[in-house]
Amino acid sequence: MVALSHRQDPAREPPRIAPELLHAVADAAVDSIFVKDRDRRYTFVNRTMCRLFGCQAADLLGRTPEEVFDPASARTVREVDERTFAGEVVQATRELSIAGVPRFFRASQMPLYDAEGRVEAICGFVRDITDQRMAEEHLRHQRDFADSLADLAPAIILVMDLEGRVIRYNRYVEELTGIPLTDAQGRDWFERFLPPDESDRVKRFYVQEATGRETSGSINGVRCRDGGHRQVQWHSRPLRGPEGTPFQVLAVGLDITERLRAEEERRRLERDMMHAQKLESLGVLAGGIAHDFNNILVSVMGHASLAYPDVPPESPPAEALRRIEIAASRASGLCNQLLAYSGRGTLTRENLDLNALVTETLDLLRVSVAKNAVLAWEPGLEPMRMEGDATQIRQVILNLVTNASEAIGTAHGRITLTTSPCDLTSPPPGERFVTEPPRPGSYCRIQVADTGLGMDDATLARIFDPFFSTKFPGRGLGLSAVLGIVREHGGALSVRSAPGNGTTFMVLLPRTHSVSEGPMPTPPPKAAAMHQGDTVLVVDDEPANLEVIRAMLGRVGFHVRTAGDGDEGVARLRECPESTRLVILDLTMPRLNGAETLRQMRQLRPDLPVVVMSGYGHQEALQQLSETRRSVFLPKPFSMAGLLAAVETVLEAGAD
Repeated sequence: MVALSHRQDPAREPPRIAPELLHAVADAAVDSIFVKDRDRRYTFVNRTMCRLFGCQAADLLGRTPEEVFDPASARTVREVDERTFAGEVVQATRELSIAGVPRFFRASQMPLYDAEGRVEAICGFVRDITDQRMAEEHLRHQRDFADSLADLAPAIILVMDLEGRVIRYNRYVEELTGIPLTDAQGRDWFERFLPPDESDRVKRFYVQEATGRETSGSINGVRCRDGGHRQVQWHSRPLRGPEGTPFQVLAVGLDITERLRAEEERRRLERDMMHAQKLESLGVLAGGIAHDFNNILVSVMGHASLAYPDVPPESPPAEALRRIEIAASRASGLCNQLLAYSGRGTLTRENLDLNALVTETLDLLRVSVAKNAVLAWEPGLEPMRMEGDATQIRQVILNLVTNASEAIGTAHGRITLTTSPCDLTSPPPGERFVTEPPRPGSYCRIQVADTGLGMDDATLARIFDPFFSTKFPGRGLGLSAVLGIVREHGGALSVRSAPGNGTTFMVLLPRTHSVSEGPMPTPPPKAAAMHQGDTVLVVDDEPANLEVIRAMLGRVGFHVRTAGDGDEGVARLRECPESTRLVILDLTMPRLNGAETLRQMRQLRPDLPVVVMSGYGHQEALQQLSETRRSVFLPKPFSMAGLLAAVETVLEAGAD
């Protein structure tokens, strides 16, 4: 028999080992070991290989692979054998079927040479790796499943080492940042992905806290592909080795940018709602005070009017009465400002050209501005017409310009008054409206901008409160009156300001393209016409008003009957409906209000002339009255001349 060996240095004689010992060693191996001769017949198989095939050595010895394996597996074995007989040491992993069951093997085959250096046989070592392969395949499937879940998750899933370097992250991060994982692996997450002003702080927290314990709730920005950043809330957990030592950190980040924006918007809406409710409450309070105060002024002005004809015109009492009337008139003006703030003032509508109105007011505006401030007017290039009260619009412009002058203070500054047309399809972006935002339509825009100190949010929240001022207390209604006038005209008001950046007020008033001839002049009241014996019914819940109105009407010959509320007024009219020439009716009364009282009186006398009085404005009266035929509105307070003018107007209308 020819001695076989692996190729070696022929100068060295290998030590001889007894065949029995070699067989024992081979049988103890965990790998299958075999030897094939040149005919590819098995000449040796160890015990492990026999167990693999489930047979005895005699069942394999002398047989070829084609006699042991199925045809497909035999072809695979032949390919490896041929490479080995060609002198190649082959290491390969192959799938073979044993007894019809596919299994995976990792094989290593080498040629065995005779003394002349010819390959006379091959020796092989085969390890069954089926279980390992199946475990690896199962692990791969699990990892693919985990990767799929991570890539489908609408959140950042990130694994970092303890220094904060990226190990892997999911597809969400790639889509958010535009950076593939391959470009980020090994890079510092905090330097690469966080805004510069946050990276150091967040990394310190990560190293000190997140690498040692589970953390939850921290929020920081993450830069995204569009150059901005998103606010992300983090939950993290250290990944620990077999001994419990952390070696990586798994972090999950939820993009809460939209939630934070929604919460901020909700808080802003709540602040605006609270501010609107406060302004509405103040408006109700202001309107109530003005109404009650106007009722008091009726008595003051009425008694002054009654007393004035009884004293010599140039006497001290006459001068005192004139001063009383002037003071009462000024107090009435303050009431009108309160009513304007509450949106219930008296509004005289006429067709106005806004540019012409500003031109007429310009001299007064320049006088109102401090010497250190420059007032610049930039008028619109086309006429801007609107329906409104010229006096109130002047008050709006004057108040805004005066406010701008005070905002500049003692420093040199500039006030820019701009008028321009404005067509809106939606509310202007970036404007902070203190009224309801304007509806789509055509508007006249008044804008007053100053270069003053500006205001913070806390001040902005209070500037429309009555009597609020940043200068000193007791300045008056100011911007609160502006707000009321704008509301009363159906307009909108916005303000933009920031500390150090000045303030800009914008007023939008509904624009009209028509030109009217203006209001018809009111004819002067007739001089003390006598109405001897005519009966007038006066209905008012204020006894002082009943007393003074009775006296004023009695001066010109009226027979006056009075009623302290609506129910009593209807009852008195029912007693003598035909002989009552006129009714003077207060609009605001307890129990049966003026509107319902008038409705019931019209059922008794449809043609009854009525003078409607109110401490609120004309618009408030029109809103409450369902019809106004044969009626005249008389705002409180009024003098004797004003009362008689209203009486003559409604009686003459009836005569026509």
